[in-house]
Amino acid sequence: TTLEHSPAKVGKSYICHSNKLVTLKGSPGVINGKFLCGDNKLKTLAGGPLIVNGDYECDGNYITSLEGIHNHIKEIHGILHLVHNNLRSNIIGVLKIKGLEAITLDDNIANNRGRKLQDIINRHLAGARDILACQEELLDAKLTTFARL
Repeated sequence: TTLEHSPAKVGKSYICHSNKLVTLKGSPGVINGKFLCGDNKLKTLAGGPLIVNGDYECDGNYITSLEGIHNHIKEIHGILHLVHNNLRSNIIGVLKIKGLEAITLDDNIANNRGRKLQDIINRHLAGARDILACQEELLDAKLTTFARL
């Protein structure tokens, strides 16, 4: 039920999925592999690792917003998995996460426009990471709540 007293750094992957976690507070700061925290009761990624040198898998939680995500996560050298959450807003901050390759989302979020949202974000992650250009594209696609930082 808690990650308190975890090591500060983990040399390989860190697996804490399918527990009853409501917070990532106390998790390692640096993980030199994947971080798997899916199927918990998380509402935010605050308190989680700052650097993950692999995929960051948080599918199957209760995350509704990624507001300030770039303040909680500095680097992900892989994919951020957000499937089976109820994401409703503030996704654009992922463009500020160093090394992030892509995100995965549900098709059914944003009034069944999750694939469009995912495609826009992933295109900008693979490109210049121009937040203003991404915001404009999200606004044009009527995905306004996701264009907030």
